[in-house]
Amino acid sequence: MFATPTLRALGAGGAAGVISALAFVSATTGLPLVQLVLFLVAPLPIYLVGLAFGPAGSIGAGLAGGLFLTSISGGLTVPAVFVLSQAVPAGVLTSRALLHRDAPQNPDGREWYPVGRLVVWAGTLAASISAGMLLVVGQSAEALKSALRKSLADYVEATMPKSGGAALSDADLDRLTDVTLALLPPVAAMMIMLCLLLNLWLAASLLHASGQLQRPWPDIAAFTLPAGAPLALGALIIAASVLEGVAGLVAAAAAGAIYLAFVLLGLAILHYVSRGKAWRTPILWAAYLALVIFNTGFSLLLAVIGLTEPIAPWRRGPPPAARPPPQT
Repeated sequence: MFATPTLRALGAGGAAGVISALAFVSATTGLPLVQLVLFLVAPLPIYLVGLAFGPAGSIGAGLAGGLFLTSISGGLTVPAVFVLSQAVPAGVLTSRALLHRDAPQNPDGREWYPVGRLVVWAGTLAASISAGMLLVVGQSAEALKSALRKSLADYVEATMPKSGGAALSDADLDRLTDVTLALLPPVAAMMIMLCLLLNLWLAASLLHASGQLQRPWPDIAAFTLPAGAPLALGALIIAASVLEGVAGLVAAAAAGAIYLAFVLLGLAILHYVSRGKAWRTPILWAAYLALVIFNTGFSLLLAVIGLTEPIAPWRRGPPPAARPPPQT
């Protein structure tokens, strides 16, 4: 008897889930660079089966990966972290990416889920994961601050003698803790969001190259964000400034995710307007280099470009044809 498409999807998902789970636990040991690479690509197999087989593939991956980790860890903490931080985001994003509705005016007769809304979903998931991580560390702002202060004190004690520097005073340590606690939620949300989108893009690129992607390749450089995104960013920045405790930290995480969405929109605009120009390659290289070196300042410039798009003629005119992954 031949396997049904659902059974094939579950089988492929099961294999992908075990591979992803192995990469997930392997990211806790070994050289730091190897750990970083494994952490970044651990959910990639789930994205691949999710885009290739649909929700059944990602569900099978999440279940298989969770059961595998339960069998080797003897507890539920590690499997729960894997499912909530790796499998669920991959399943949500891949299922969204494959959504479509009838559109006779389009060449394939379908209108596919917009890239901009996928970015918003990634930001929402990243902010949720970041907030969840904070709540695991401490149920209140005081508990979070105490745990963070202890971690910083241990780090300073371990590194200062080796570097020959003087130990920090209690006042300096308190100030460092306050700054770190303020930056941690938005930075964590942005890093998680980048990881989610990187895996989604990489999985889609691999499937597109092999001819197995179930939707046409979108014109990523032409993506837009929902009309209410600027207002949401402003409201969350204000909330993060005035709210105290965990509520303020959660608002800061959400604000960081939306801020990154506008940074990515600024980059997309730069890719869009440089198409066909002789200066495209050096400008794009310079932009990404500036983003690495002058991280905060240049990202703010890109975010401003994205925020001003509704009133600036960045991408007006007839849209260019969609391009394959290497040219977006």
